Amino acid sequence: MIADRWEIGSEFHWMGLPDGPFVTPPSEAVWYSLARHAITEVLATCGASTLWVPEYFCEDVVEHIQAYCEIKRYIDYPTQTEPTWETLSPAAGDIVLAVDYFGMRSPTVWYAWALKRNCILLEDYSHDPAYGFRHSRADFAVSSLRKTLPVPDGALLWSPAGHALPQSPVSAAAGTEEKFAAMVWKHEYLSGQSDEKLKGVFRDWQVHGEQVLCEQPVSAPALESVALCSMGIPEAWLERRHSNVEYLLRALRNYDSAKALSPTMPDGGTPFAAVLKFETHELREQTRRRLLDNRIYCPVHWPAGKRSSAEARYLSGTLLTLISDQRYGVEDMKRIVTTLQES
Repeated sequence: MIADRWEIGSEFHWMGLPDGPFVTPPSEAVWYSLARHAITEVLATCGASTLWVPEYFCEDVVEHIQAYCEIKRYIDYPTQTEPTWETLSPAAGDIVLAVDYFGMRSPTVWYAWALKRNCILLEDYSHDPAYGFRHSRADFAVSSLRKTLPVPDGALLWSPAGHALPQSPVSAAAGTEEKFAAMVWKHEYLSGQSDEKLKGVFRDWQVHGEQVLCEQPVSAPALESVALCSMGIPEAWLERRHSNVEYLLRALRNYDSAKALSPTMPDGGTPFAAVLKFETHELREQTRRRLLDNRIYCPVHWPAGKRSSAEARYLSGTLLTLISDQRYGVEDMKRIVTTLQES
């Protein structure tokens, strides 16, 4: 990345084929374009009509899934160390979606709870797929791999408990061609090989490709996505992400404007990012705009929906994810910290 094109965040650029060693995905698994496709297929395979979803979750996914089942909510937020169990009362055969928020939470509390219930436990490891590959003991597990790997789409469904899996989808989703082309052009842009104005071109491809992708029925991922993801997750990328997050957490320990969420992940886990919690939405937005002005693009996990609870809306308005993945190193993290401390 050349100096005048420096930026952090937004969608992945193409990073080439990585070197091993890798954390490999389960051999018995089904590939999908999107994780929401995998969830709807689990519902159909298990004959389940009810899905329990935490109050704090991606509302776009919930909106898609509610066409296939009844959605029931239970209280769980990334600020908690475990769910509020008394709000979770599944009937026999219900599916309970357990979310590993930001790769920061140990799943063991779920296994002890699930042993006493006749429900189906589905874990979401989109923020730390490598840990899920190695350690999940749920009935089913799903990971949206495009959240942590440089691919246009791709999600994986597997059953740590050895249950029967759905049939693999045949048709590939539309929209992935635009998204992959955008990744390649973004790589060229960051390398200084294209005109500054072309940033708008690949950004349009990203936005339109994502829109088309999310409108697709259950689909297989792009061949490019399967080719890269099936290699596994490079351990070097996990180490880089881990060290970046640790640096930010140390450097922002005395940051007055916000407090970082504290990881409680088990050994072998990789945090998705450093996540800051501000007291007010206004302060969060003021900080986000300052970062944006310095080409540091921070996503919100996740925007609240129409049916979000008051607490979920509050967290949606006060949490900020500091991108700290394998694209970046310590010098990039230092620029994030400097920008935050300039206020």
